[in-house]
Amino acid sequence: MRKINVRQVLALGVGIVIIIVVIGIFLIDPIVESQIEKRGTRAIGAKVELARVDVSFFPMGIALSDLQVTNPDAPMTNAVQVDRIAANLEIGPLLRRKIIIDEMALERARFNTPRATSGAVPGRGPAKTAAAVPADQSCQGLRLPTLGVPDVTTILEKARLASLAHVEGVQAQIERQQVEWKNKLGALPGPDTFDAYRQRIEKLTSSDRTSVAGLLRAPAEIQSLQKDLQRDLDLLKNAQKDLEGEVSGLKGRLGEVKGLAGKDVEALVKKHSLTNTDLKNISRALLGEAFCGWVTQAIDWYDRIKPLLESRSGPQATQPAPGNAGAQADGSLPDFLIRKAFASIELKSGTISGELKNITSDQAVFGLPTAFYLSGEKMKGVNLIQINGVLDHVRPASTKDTLDMTIRGLALEDFVIPTGSSLPLTIRRALAEIRLQSALKGDAIDAVLNTGLKNAVFEMAPEGDAGPIVDIIAQVLQGLSRVDIAAMVNGTLKDYTMRIESGLDQALGPAISTVVQKQTSELRQQFSAAIDARVTPVVSAAQINLAGFDVLQRELASRLDLGKDLTQAIKKPF
Repeated sequence: MRKINVRQVLALGVGIVIIIVVIGIFLIDPIVESQIEKRGTRAIGAKVELARVDVSFFPMGIALSDLQVTNPDAPMTNAVQVDRIAANLEIGPLLRRKIIIDEMALERARFNTPRATSGAVPGRGPAKTAAAVPADQSCQGLRLPTLGVPDVTTILEKARLASLAHVEGVQAQIERQQVEWKNKLGALPGPDTFDAYRQRIEKLTSSDRTSVAGLLRAPAEIQSLQKDLQRDLDLLKNAQKDLEGEVSGLKGRLGEVKGLAGKDVEALVKKHSLTNTDLKNISRALLGEAFCGWVTQAIDWYDRIKPLLESRSGPQATQPAPGNAGAQADGSLPDFLIRKAFASIELKSGTISGELKNITSDQAVFGLPTAFYLSGEKMKGVNLIQINGVLDHVRPASTKDTLDMTIRGLALEDFVIPTGSSLPLTIRRALAEIRLQSALKGDAIDAVLNTGLKNAVFEMAPEGDAGPIVDIIAQVLQGLSRVDIAAMVNGTLKDYTMRIESGLDQALGPAISTVVQKQTSELRQQFSAAIDARVTPVVSAAQINLAGFDVLQRELASRLDLGKDLTQAIKKPF
């Protein structure tokens, strides 16, 4: 049996250590590049870069210097920049190309820092913006009304007036019926018919009534003559009655124009004037643009982060063994895991710090959600900031994310609120208390943001003549020193609604109601005059055409008089 050579064993051991170290050196850089730069760039849609990677082996650790995450909407700006990230790694999982970090420290994390070069990724389109949000979302159409009287002439050029259409229809009916009655008169008994009756009467009166034959024949001929004459008189009387009825109906239809014109006025006033209902939520019109912009940005970033939380979600992702969260029954580990991270974030007002737990892209494998807690006290211009939340994607089919943020004693100075119009609203100074509570179950969002402003000084500086409503708001704001604002977001990430309430609505109510009434009255007068100017000439023309029936009525009356005279003529000689 050969003796064990100690030197050989030591040499072999040293060799194994060297091999492990060499493997570690060659594996760490590609892993870091793949897990941080490549995955980050792919998820964000803009460059994620590291300045330097330092590796230590006793204990096994890694330090990342100057991590920069580009803002995809602004390639010359970093959304996040971290000066230094130090972490201790587990050696065993690393040899299996898994990054398992027990503890990590993030030093001096900052937001919106400038970049020296563009972080845009070739072939990647810009991030979605508020303009890409579906039109049915509440971010659309948030504009402050001007309360100005619209251009009545322009409106009427496109409007369909029931009164005008009605009188034009009556005019056409008058013309059509006049033609029809002229044709009817041609078919009714006329002067020629009555001349024939007169000739028959003269023939009867000139006949020899002394003869027996003449006396016997006369009664029958007279009866026939009277019957024929009466028949034609009945035709004329019925026609006269029908004509009078139609003329009366046409006059009645013309009389309806006034009422229809009034309805046209009211319909247009209702459509084009503002009401108290339209203006009962000035807060939404005034603040909605800003709030919706913030919500859209938050959803945009969530959409980018979400894939990092569910990289292995799907049928292949097994659930952790019951009672053994964080360790699979088969001993499998996620590809990337930070058990605990301590972070310091540098804000303009100071530094907030805290702890993040269970940061992994494979929660379904690890079995525990990501949780975080950050806080800062007595900073410049703010007394307290607390942020905590949970990103629970352990079961990808039923995810639940929560965020709770409290800010107390935030001093606002020259804070400009975007309104989406030429109406800049500035909070010159105020002391703010903010509380955000949000929950996202799957794609269903439920969030409430309450903001209280104390000792507030507001300023509105509209460009040019912005209208009476702006003057009212400016006047009311000058008298307000405290305003409470509540914004509620409900629905889904792709189709949500936003409701905004504040004390501004109640303060503005009486003043706006007075202006609305004045505007409505002025608009009603203008519409009434304009519609009257368009309808009256057509009514006058219809009335002139209607007078044309007088000729027809006189003609019928004249024919009836002829018939009546003949009736008397028959009676006298007999």
